[in-house]
Amino acid sequence: MTSKTQELNYLNACLSIVVVGASGDLAKKKTFPSLLNLFADDLLPKNIVIFGYARSDIGDDGLRDRIRPYLLKLNHPEETVESFLSTVRYQNGASYGDIDGWTKLKSHIEGFEMSNSTKETAFNRLFYFGKCVSINHKRKHWIDCIDYL
Repeated sequence: MTSKTQELNYLNACLSIVVVGASGDLAKKKTFPSLLNLFADDLLPKNIVIFGYARSDIGDDGLRDRIRPYLLKLNHPEETVESFLSTVRYQNGASYGDIDGWTKLKSHIEGFEMSNSTKETAFNRLFYFGKCVSINHKRKHWIDCIDYL
């Protein structure tokens, strides 16, 4: 295997990205547009799902509707934006420490991974924290929830 092949091997993997704080301004104005740029430049695997996690009860379509206007401002064809949005899912929780919300998210991630990875392909998870947790005991509980995944 050449080094170039090894470098691009991640493109055959299955990738689950979790954007914590997905319904907020940072996510819609910066995080999702940045992910769209990577997607449009074919720098993300084809087997990808992007899960937003936050407290707002908006659902998959609600999140897509919130971020779509910010994505359409970028210089990508509308078809690329819609293709990207088809990879976006949403899970809410009562709080960022809500074990039930994280359990549902874990189930969705595992379902995606089981249907999109094989023995020959790996699956990876990337967590982006767009939500600042400034209180230490809450931060510890939050990390415990992520560790659960």
